[in-house]
Amino acid sequence: MKLKGFVLGFFKLVGSRGLIWQSANVFSGMVLTSLEVALSIFLVLLLKVLNISPAINSGIPGFFYENFSTPLSLGVGLVLIGIARAFFQVVSSQSARITEESVSLRLKSVYFYEVFHLRKSHVSMTEVNTRIHEVFGKASGFCFAVSATIPFIIQVLFIGYLMIRFDARGSIFGLLSIVIVGVFIKFLNSKIQHHSQNQILSTERFFRRVSRSVRNFYLLKVLRTDKIEYAGIIKSLKDYSKSSMRALLLASTSGSIPQILGLLVVAGMIFMHVKSPRLSGLEFVSFLYLYIRFTQACSSAASSVSTLSVLFPQFKAAINYLNSISDQSFSLALKSSMGIDPYDLFTLSREHLARADAPPKIEFDKVNFTYQGSAHEALRNASASVNSGDAIAIFGPSGSGKSTLLSLLLGIHEPTSGRVSIDGLMPDEYFKLYGDSVGYVGAEPFLMEGSLHENLTYGNRLTVSDADVFTSLKLAQLDTWVKGQSSGLSYMVNEGGDGMSMGQKQRLSLARALLRNPKLLILDEISANLDVVTESEIAESIKGLHGRCTIVIVSHREGIVKNIKNRLELTFEYGK
Repeated sequence: MKLKGFVLGFFKLVGSRGLIWQSANVFSGMVLTSLEVALSIFLVLLLKVLNISPAINSGIPGFFYENFSTPLSLGVGLVLIGIARAFFQVVSSQSARITEESVSLRLKSVYFYEVFHLRKSHVSMTEVNTRIHEVFGKASGFCFAVSATIPFIIQVLFIGYLMIRFDARGSIFGLLSIVIVGVFIKFLNSKIQHHSQNQILSTERFFRRVSRSVRNFYLLKVLRTDKIEYAGIIKSLKDYSKSSMRALLLASTSGSIPQILGLLVVAGMIFMHVKSPRLSGLEFVSFLYLYIRFTQACSSAASSVSTLSVLFPQFKAAINYLNSISDQSFSLALKSSMGIDPYDLFTLSREHLARADAPPKIEFDKVNFTYQGSAHEALRNASASVNSGDAIAIFGPSGSGKSTLLSLLLGIHEPTSGRVSIDGLMPDEYFKLYGDSVGYVGAEPFLMEGSLHENLTYGNRLTVSDADVFTSLKLAQLDTWVKGQSSGLSYMVNEGGDGMSMGQKQRLSLARALLRNPKLLILDEISANLDVVTESEIAESIKGLHGRCTIVIVSHREGIVKNIKNRLELTFEYGK
């Protein structure tokens, strides 16, 4: 990444708020540097006040001699410098922390905006975990390290300039030594970046393997491959740990080298001063103090730069991700994340509800679809229609294109050719106009921690009574179970629905959809995880909805669609 791209990327990450704090950080760095110079002068004045050496006026502004010539004034001056140093160090530290948090918030806000508003495909947990924890977390840390480095860079440049003005020979000797170390540190940083890149790859492998193993725990037990997966997870952890420890060792080494070299150079400077003095004793003491602070600043800067090298691959990955998002979407993502209260999203009045008057008619007319980058059609010439209040089963084996056709019906994708319409409208238009009249139930029951009532009314903007709730529960054949609970609708459910069978969880999801009084009900593999008996019972519940709403059932199982005559049966021919 070139310097221009780095600077623009950093500005894009930190935003206006971060830039304001970085301006304060730069100012603090300049003040702290000036205070270090003032301390070197006070050191000379202290030696004079203690009568360790005669007064020397060379190179020291008269202001200091005029105002800090007594022990009391010198003590007051040192206290003021100490207070000022503490204050501006806090400002500098706070600048770095606020920048880090600002970057983290911006990245995550843009990412989740992209996931919920721009994505047209499934997002894996591996990707989410890798982006949030590995890439965005360390990219934020990178920006923190940049902020922390700025004051040290200012000190290195300004104190180095003063040293050259003070004693060019000694300064050049010290600076050449630092340059030599800098070349070595650059070599170490290239190694650090290599190990950091390996950390990203190891993290991706770890989350992918963990996610796969957790989802298929029983399968691994049956196949007796659980030990293989366990070994793979441990290997990913060890690979990450190895790369991390090597990167941190190299970073620590590159940060300590300037300190060691600094002591050697100080010894050399003392030897040179004894053999061929160019400064008075007090001036040399002041120069040595400046040089020690210079090497400390160099050491801190080198340590920060090493940290930057560790985190640079993640910073680069974050910049590449942001560059893949259009400027308009980036701006909308940041605006939409400001002041959002999710509980306010459902406080719209009933006059704003997107309700349809009647169940819609749906048509699939010679629909063809090919995924971007694929050479094969996922759907070919799929045609069907369903009248208002009727039901259709999109039926077929896994991989035959059912999910693809459903994504077209939901308006997530658009056909490559042909047409999908709901009451004569494009799907996305229908959902914008009448989204509150649509119910959806997927293969995995969506439950959140809370009461049954909170789970049933989640996302529902209608005003519903307990009677309405029990009507939907009766249609889903779950009312008897709820009434059997001592707390009724106040019965608490955790996110996993512990204590409930899979059939009860799925009936609860169906009741939630029915509580919306839908005109269009979409059931996506609703019986995928159910036994035959429960599947048959839910099929009967669906049968009782005939005429109340238009029903679209997507399934690869016969039991759930046994009562439906209108079918669009997909085969692998559609996927050729």
